Amino acid sequence: MVAALIGKSRDGASLFVKMNTRQFAAIRRQKQRRALESEAKELVTNVPTISLSTLAKAMGPLSPPALARLLSGHKYGFSGPRRSYQQAREQAISLLTDGTPPDVEAPLRGYERDAVKAIARGLRLPEHARAIRMRRKLPYWEIGGVRISMEPDVELDGENATGAAKVILTKEPLARGVGSAMAALMWHYRKNVLNVPMTDRAHCIVFEPRLPWLHLPAKRPDTQVRHAELACQVVAALWGKV
Repeated sequence: MVAALIGKSRDGASLFVKMNTRQFAAIRRQKQRRALESEAKELVTNVPTISLSTLAKAMGPLSPPALARLLSGHKYGFSGPRRSYQQAREQAISLLTDGTPPDVEAPLRGYERDAVKAIARGLRLPEHARAIRMRRKLPYWEIGGVRISMEPDVELDGENATGAAKVILTKEPLARGVGSAMAALMWHYRKNVLNVPMTDRAHCIVFEPRLPWLHLPAKRPDTQVRHAELACQVVAALWGKV
């Protein structure tokens, strides 16, 4: 048992309450969570800023509450505990660029170890493609007042074509059409925003090694840009309400 100070009485005497260690730890965690939420809200940006995957999800049949939860995470930078796949992602990048085999024996959390095992089983480059580590940070793509982070995991280079790739490591598979939409938007961004003329559809890829699936842009990727413009209108309208 521990004694926690909860306040003072009218005569100035300190008031304590007895609780077990687990209760005390739970209260402390709750206070820390509230402090983090308060701090995050102070850092809130008024400019809608989202990831490529969030935009692609917003282009599909995503309910307003689900979209609001995604936007809240981007706006406040805090939406509860998140699973980090940073080490697994670095292993995926090393496999694609250097051919370094994934190390499933590395000190990893269980869910990240599962991702590394999936990388070892199902992450392969297409023929005639070479992966290159990112050399620079790419500028945001701005659509209708919404900024989209377009950072790929690697760039892809071929004989007469270039592109980029992202690796999706989350346990839950992407909803239908999301991977293809992401690939199409990467193609458009490189070819028409960054003005990389040799950007090729076959070299703009979203990998889901857990399945394993490889997503390419649809035959008419420009159609996805129109859908992205509509989705950004919804994001901009919701941003001030989350």
